[in-house]
Amino acid sequence: MLDNISIRARLMVSAVMSIVFLTVLAGVNFYGQQSATKALNEVRLSGVQPLLAIGEIDDKLRSVRFNMIGVVQEVVSVVGARNQLKEVRERLPVAWKEFQAGYRMETVSEEERKQVESIGKELAALPAFFDAAYAKEDKDALTALQQDGWPNVNKKLVRPLGEIIPARVALMKTTFEANAVAGQRLNMIALASYLVCATLLLLLT
Repeated sequence: MLDNISIRARLMVSAVMSIVFLTVLAGVNFYGQQSATKALNEVRLSGVQPLLAIGEIDDKLRSVRFNMIGVVQEVVSVVGARNQLKEVRERLPVAWKEFQAGYRMETVSEEERKQVESIGKELAALPAFFDAAYAKEDKDALTALQQDGWPNVNKKLVRPLGEIIPARVALMKTTFEANAVAGQRLNMIALASYLVCATLLLLLT
């Protein structure tokens, strides 16, 4: 049957098959790029951004405690500690909003959702703790605040912040794995298209 096809017809079919294959290949590449870009944006917004915010909040809180200890031990001035505390008070709400911007409540468990809500409430209550820190230049009062108040901050805020990190890392891993699977499927489509076109072209020669 194929012997009855003219050379011109064979050339035309070959050209069409080549165009079809190139079109499929271009489509697969375009879709793959779009999918990879979407995955990277998802990881950046829902994974990296919340992690960076958590890291910044943790660093700020640790710096506050370090300065409290420094004031008691007379290695940090009260004025310097107060100025740093002012910066922390201004930055913490902003960092928490950055965390919330990338944190999707609908993708987490009920337990984690409650934990995040609790962290938000604890952050909102911090100004009262900060105000008590340097209300008076009293080292004994500051020492008592570290011993009695800071363990509560650590238990209800610092530690829960650290417990969120594994979930964010797992989310990034899941996103990358899903994108890798999608990439393998696209590669299979491209390979199948190539084999079909190559087979038909061989039949025409």
